[in-house]
Amino acid sequence: MPLFFTDSRLKWIDYIAPNTMSHLYFIFRDPPLSYVANIFTRPFHRNVWYASFLMLVLIFAIKYVIVKWEWKEAIFRETIEKLHDATKPSVDDIAIVQMGVVSQQGSDTELKSIAGRIAFIFSLICFMFIYTAYSGMILALLQSTSNMITTLDDLLNSGIDLGIEDLMYAVPYFKSNNDPVKTAIYVKKLAPKGDKAIMTLEKGIEKMRTEFFAFHTEQNSAYKVVRDTFQENEKCNLQEIAYFNFIKPWIVATKNHTYKELLKIR
Repeated sequence: MPLFFTDSRLKWIDYIAPNTMSHLYFIFRDPPLSYVANIFTRPFHRNVWYASFLMLVLIFAIKYVIVKWEWKEAIFRETIEKLHDATKPSVDDIAIVQMGVVSQQGSDTELKSIAGRIAFIFSLICFMFIYTAYSGMILALLQSTSNMITTLDDLLNSGIDLGIEDLMYAVPYFKSNNDPVKTAIYVKKLAPKGDKAIMTLEKGIEKMRTEFFAFHTEQNSAYKVVRDTFQENEKCNLQEIAYFNFIKPWIVATKNHTYKELLKIR
């Protein structure tokens, strides 16, 4: 029977020749971008965020100067003292006006001078464009899938559930691995589930189709089931990550067996 290389077997058997290639992978569908990343900071580049906050502070300062001038100018002061909706020259009042602009809700007070109204309209237009661009990008990102999971470390740190096919030559290797990332995958994502993490090929592929689920299985048999059960659009975003380092199972013979050389020749 073909076996994979392990150090513990070298004392007892001789590896003679490689047999058929075995393609074992974690196969999964790309999850939505919102599943693996914070999409609310992604619509804009970092410099755009900095520029937006800088503009917010700059407009705040301009409005504050204008309001101070309105209350110092005798002509305006006589008028605005009689109005309940005039913005007072305080940081709190200007901050409330700015919050209304940013949230596209307006304010119950307003600047009365032409300069103040120009500043107010300018800030509304600026943040309307920012709000529109941000909302459009959020909608696009909500419909996007992520290709950020490309390594075992990514798989470990993602929220995707894992399962493995019940293959007698694969399951034991999950428990006897010295690689820290692979060990962490088994300890954190597979061992807590116990036997529920081990399942048939058909069940694993179905979970992969309907859930955010990575299934460790043999590639050829998996894609046959995928071909029969997946819709065409569901096949487009499948990804693979290799877990084992071994490549091929080898034909073996008992250590120093008399048939060893004969098998090598054949």
